[in-house]
Amino acid sequence: MNIDHFQQLAKTNNQKKQDYAQRAQATIDQGVSDILKELRMHDVISYLPQIKEKTMESFVYSLRKTNTYEQMDAIVSWLEKWMNNE
Repeated sequence: MNIDHFQQLAKTNNQKKQDYAQRAQATIDQGVSDILKELRMHDVISYLPQIKEKTMESFVYSLRKTNTYEQMDAIVSWLEKWMNNE
């Protein structure tokens, strides 16, 4: 054993630590995203009585007026997935 051996061990150990840290950060990020999504869903739930009073057609046209193409594309993609799973 020489200094090169210990340097390689330290490098390998540091890489493992970095890998674990990245995985931990991804887990934390996902957890934060899930919590934020859940909190945002509570905003939607508070609107349900008002939503029930409006027609679906007015809702769809409102989406067109208030969203960019990219947002509409995401909405339509979601709607297609939702319709195919029902």
